[in-house]
Amino acid sequence: MHVQTANPAVDIRNLTLGYGSTNVVFDFSLSVYPGEIHALAGENGAGKTTVLKAIRGLLSQTSGEISVSRASNADVHRIGFVLQHDVLPSNMTVASCVQCAALATQQRLESGAVEQYLDHVGLSIRPHVRTSQLTMHQRQLLQLACALSSKPNVLLLDEPTAVMSQPDSDRFWELIKGEVNRGLTVIIATHKLEDIIAHCSHVTVMRTGRHVFTRRAHEVTVQDIIAGMAPETVRVSNTNSSGGEKKRLVHRPVVHITDTDSALILHPLEIHGIAGLDGSGYERWLTAVALTKQEGINVTINGVNIERTTVAQRRALGIAYIPSDRHADAVIVRDSLVSNTSYGSSPNSLAQLLRPISLQMQQVAATAIVDRYDVRPPVVSAGMDTLSGGNQQKFVIGRELERKSQILVLNQPTRGLDRYASAEVSGKLRLASHRDQAAILVYSDDLSFLLSTCDTISTFSNGCLTQTRPVSEWSEAMLVEAIV
Repeated sequence: MHVQTANPAVDIRNLTLGYGSTNVVFDFSLSVYPGEIHALAGENGAGKTTVLKAIRGLLSQTSGEISVSRASNADVHRIGFVLQHDVLPSNMTVASCVQCAALATQQRLESGAVEQYLDHVGLSIRPHVRTSQLTMHQRQLLQLACALSSKPNVLLLDEPTAVMSQPDSDRFWELIKGEVNRGLTVIIATHKLEDIIAHCSHVTVMRTGRHVFTRRAHEVTVQDIIAGMAPETVRVSNTNSSGGEKKRLVHRPVVHITDTDSALILHPLEIHGIAGLDGSGYERWLTAVALTKQEGINVTINGVNIERTTVAQRRALGIAYIPSDRHADAVIVRDSLVSNTSYGSSPNSLAQLLRPISLQMQQVAATAIVDRYDVRPPVVSAGMDTLSGGNQQKFVIGRELERKSQILVLNQPTRGLDRYASAEVSGKLRLASHRDQAAILVYSDDLSFLLSTCDTISTFSNGCLTQTRPVSEWSEAMLVEAIV
């Protein structure tokens, strides 16, 4: 790391920030010096993303000051920003995105420079491919290439590794450290506390929009960060427990999912977990149930084949779905929380179809979700885009669970959630399985979440379902070995 100098790269003094009339950051001060990898840690809704947006100039502060130092020999400061939810235009090519990002800061790219940036961040894709064809991980890497093409002196990162596998995350951190050694200053918001200890120079902990402490990362432990993030009264986590409670699955199976070589069976009351690496083939099993992409998978619900049913008909059958990309498939980000309560719902009859949902009913539903799932800030009239990614996810989970569906399919339900929120989701899923006698199919790359939540876990590798066992017969080491 670079030696601390007298002048901060980013200096924040007594900053207060909000959305509309609701403040979410209060009297916040922070100095980040050149060459630091400075982490912001805190629960969902603590204000981390809001602070990053303010540094980038995307939000106006209610009070306080933010100053950013200029790069050497530069007329203006240059700030790169990799958002948790990208805003890449879907109709542009990868090359155009990188070129536009460079031009925005008056950087002219030489011939072949686009390919060099893509190769530098590990994005193995042709420059003429459109962004709409990229996976979430590829879009994250493209954002990073765009940010670096502007030659920033400060780089802001909002949950950049949330969609990455562990090997991809390791490569990402090596890249960031290399950029820091060449003079970059980095501020990163992340829920991955072990990464803070392993890779960052400093950590600032936030709680409910306020500064708790700033320390050198090597002088704190994960437990120190946790203690700062949440008061003692809520410092409870079941994400490291060794397994879900034992259930007697006495009901007949409700869901059969089969391909030519294997089968996956779901019972009422059962939470069935799926573990596998990206590309291992698990996703087509999820979408075969929740969407209309059968891809060689046969699905029956109570003995009835659903291959020819539409998505709306599947919703009417009681199948709920939480996708991995909430912005693309689960919310309308410019609409309010109230409006988003009815997103993805399907009327059960023609009478319901013809009877519009009243605004009052939507407000009641939104308020219930916000209260029961601890969505912050609890303002149902606010736009979905004013919530942090974690609070958006809590709202989506709450909306689907409150619909009391009979079959729930969840893809990465805890993505972007802190460990307390993840523990709450685990408890809510177990509650739904009992309350609604629901059959729940859930994929997560958080193996400890699967072990603490599920009754059964199946593993996928090389495109195939490989093993299915009760959760009591799995350990995290065994799961890793099975999926790798």
